[in-house]
Amino acid sequence: MVLIRVFSIGIASVSRGHSAQLQSTTGEVNSGRTIPGQNTAVSLKGDKNLKIPLNYQRSEYDCVPTTFLNALSYLCDREEIDPVIIKAIYRHSLDSRDSHGNPGKRGTSEQAVKSLAIWVNEYSRKIGLGIHCKFLSTKKITLESSLITTRVNLGGVLLACIHFAGSYHYVLVTGLDEHFAYVFDPYYRTVNSEEQEFDFITSQPLNMNRRVRKEVFFGVESQPYALGEVSKREGVLMYREKTGGAG
Repeated sequence: MVLIRVFSIGIASVSRGHSAQLQSTTGEVNSGRTIPGQNTAVSLKGDKNLKIPLNYQRSEYDCVPTTFLNALSYLCDREEIDPVIIKAIYRHSLDSRDSHGNPGKRGTSEQAVKSLAIWVNEYSRKIGLGIHCKFLSTKKITLESSLITTRVNLGGVLLACIHFAGSYHYVLVTGLDEHFAYVFDPYYRTVNSEEQEFDFITSQPLNMNRRVRKEVFFGVESQPYALGEVSKREGVLMYREKTGGAG
């Protein structure tokens, strides 16, 4: 039996942003919302340029759109994320049908992921956001890939299709070091729900919630948090080149 370890850690090399802190005000409300029955309001003034916590998927099937949105949240401040991008991510996702013909119940296809990466590139160029997506497959997603290591260590992310619970699943890789891959898994589970070779991280909601040994993550076996067989690998490398805006 392999025990899951729960960690509360701080890693300077992958720490991003700063904590959101809402200000309580009285009297006139500016860009806030008054709570009925109270004389206080939550002011949003000055809180736009923030990194926000990464999110969990709302169903069994939406790991791809959730991971795309988490990638943008990691790379951009909140006010920089155009609602057009959010709409497009969902429009391009959840295109696969199950054996009964139910839409979305086989998640998102590889072709849809490719199309979404292309769309994000084009729209980012149009609005000057500086986000770049590169779809990767097979031998381009290996432990020896200098492109992945370099981009992630410079602040980019890898949206990676991994194995979990007998199916394919997308997660966000936000850090790599000599021994570990630092991952945000959008599928919420309790600490003792599985007994596998990975660690839960509880103190980095802006960055990660799992720490996986690199030999496991880049392994060819069909085990939790492994990329698996090289010929079937896929993912999206997303990074940002500054264009003069915030972020």
